[in-house]
Amino acid sequence: MTEVFGEAWPNDDPATLVIDDAMNVSAFEGCNRFRGQLQPSGLGLAFPENMAGTMMACPYEIEAQERRFLAVLAQVSDYVRFGAGLVMEDFDGRTVLHFVETPE
Repeated sequence: MTEVFGEAWPNDDPATLVIDDAMNVSAFEGCNRFRGQLQPSGLGLAFPENMAGTMMACPYEIEAQERRFLAVLAQVSDYVRFGAGLVMEDFDGRTVLHFVETPE
Protein backbone atom coordinates (compact mmCIF):
# COMPACT_ATOMS: atom_id res chain seq x y z
CA MET A 1 0.00 0.00 0.00
CA THR A 2 1.30 3.41 -0.87
CA GLU A 3 -1.51 5.82 0.11
CA VAL A 4 -4.56 6.20 2.34
CA PHE A 5 -6.95 9.01 1.33
CA GLY A 6 -4.17 10.52 -0.79
CA GLU A 7 -1.62 10.56 2.04
CA ALA A 8 1.53 8.45 1.88
CA TRP A 9 1.44 5.37 4.12
CA PRO A 10 3.91 6.36 6.88
CA ASN A 11 5.28 2.94 7.84
CA ASP A 12 8.75 1.84 6.66
CA ASP A 13 7.41 -1.74 6.57
CA PRO A 14 4.83 -1.45 3.77
CA ALA A 15 1.30 -2.64 4.33
CA THR A 16 0.27 -5.47 2.06
CA LEU A 17 -3.01 -6.90 0.86
CA VAL A 18 -3.39 -10.25 -0.89
CA ILE A 19 -6.63 -11.51 -2.42
CA ASP A 20 -6.53 -15.04 -3.81
CA ASP A 21 -8.77 -16.71 -6.41
CA ALA A 22 -11.12 -17.99 -3.67
CA MET A 23 -11.62 -14.37 -2.43
CA ASN A 24 -9.60 -14.98 0.74
CA VAL A 25 -8.00 -11.78 2.02
CA SER A 26 -4.80 -11.45 4.00
CA ALA A 27 -3.33 -8.16 5.10
CA PHE A 28 -0.29 -6.89 6.96
CA GLU A 29 -0.12 -3.30 8.20
CA GLY A 30 3.20 -3.16 10.01
CA CYS A 31 2.79 -5.42 13.05
CA ASN A 32 -0.25 -7.71 12.94
CA ARG A 33 -1.57 -9.97 10.21
CA PHE A 34 -5.26 -10.14 9.33
CA ARG A 35 -7.37 -12.67 7.38
CA GLY A 36 -10.92 -12.77 6.12
CA GLN A 37 -13.20 -13.53 3.17
CA LEU A 38 -13.95 -10.84 0.60
CA GLN A 39 -17.67 -10.48 -0.08
CA PRO A 40 -19.21 -9.34 -3.35
CA SER A 41 -21.65 -6.50 -2.83
CA GLY A 42 -24.19 -4.62 -4.92
CA LEU A 43 -21.57 -2.01 -5.77
CA GLY A 44 -18.55 -4.24 -6.22
CA LEU A 45 -16.92 -5.69 -3.14
CA ALA A 46 -16.97 -5.57 0.63
CA PHE A 47 -14.35 -6.52 3.17
CA PRO A 48 -15.42 -8.43 6.28
CA GLU A 49 -16.28 -6.22 9.24
CA ASN A 50 -14.28 -8.36 11.65
CA MET A 51 -11.15 -9.90 10.21
CA ALA A 52 -9.28 -12.49 12.25
CA GLY A 53 -5.89 -11.21 13.30
CA THR A 54 -2.84 -11.72 15.41
CA MET A 55 -2.59 -9.70 18.60
CA MET A 56 1.05 -8.70 18.78
CA ALA A 57 2.25 -6.03 21.18
CA CYS A 58 2.85 -3.20 18.72
CA PRO A 59 4.12 0.34 19.16
CA TYR A 60 1.18 2.73 19.61
CA GLU A 61 1.81 4.51 16.29
CA ILE A 62 1.76 1.25 14.32
CA GLU A 63 -1.34 0.02 16.15
CA ALA A 64 -3.11 3.30 15.33
CA GLN A 65 -2.17 2.89 11.65
CA GLU A 66 -3.57 -0.65 11.67
CA ARG A 67 -6.86 0.51 13.15
CA ARG A 68 -7.06 3.26 10.53
CA PHE A 69 -6.33 0.79 7.72
CA LEU A 70 -9.05 -1.61 8.90
CA ALA A 71 -11.52 1.28 9.24
CA VAL A 72 -10.74 2.41 5.70
CA LEU A 73 -11.16 -1.15 4.35
CA ALA A 74 -14.69 -1.09 5.76
CA GLN A 75 -15.42 1.90 3.48
CA VAL A 76 -14.27 0.18 0.27
CA SER A 77 -17.03 -0.59 -2.22
CA ASP A 78 -15.25 -0.81 -5.57
CA TYR A 79 -11.83 -0.93 -7.17
CA VAL A 80 -10.01 0.09 -10.34
CA ARG A 81 -7.05 -1.92 -11.57
CA PHE A 82 -4.46 -0.31 -13.84
CA GLY A 83 -1.17 -1.97 -14.78
CA ALA A 84 0.62 -2.75 -11.52
CA GLY A 85 -1.68 -0.44 -9.55
CA LEU A 86 -4.89 -0.98 -7.64
CA VAL A 87 -7.11 1.84 -6.38
CA MET A 88 -9.92 1.11 -3.94
CA GLU A 89 -12.82 3.52 -3.81
CA ASP A 90 -15.57 4.27 -1.32
CA PHE A 91 -19.32 4.48 -2.03
CA ASP A 92 -18.89 8.04 -3.34
CA GLY A 93 -16.16 7.04 -5.81
CA ARG A 94 -13.38 8.66 -3.77
CA THR A 95 -10.01 6.94 -3.74
CA VAL A 96 -9.40 5.62 -0.24
CA LEU A 97 -6.51 3.18 -0.77
CA HIS A 98 -3.81 2.89 -3.40
CA PHE A 99 -1.67 -0.21 -3.86
CA VAL A 100 1.20 -1.04 -6.18
CA GLU A 101 1.76 -4.69 -7.04
CA THR A 102 5.14 -6.10 -6.10
CA PRO A 103 6.53 -9.40 -7.35
CA GLU A 104 6.80 -12.18 -4.79
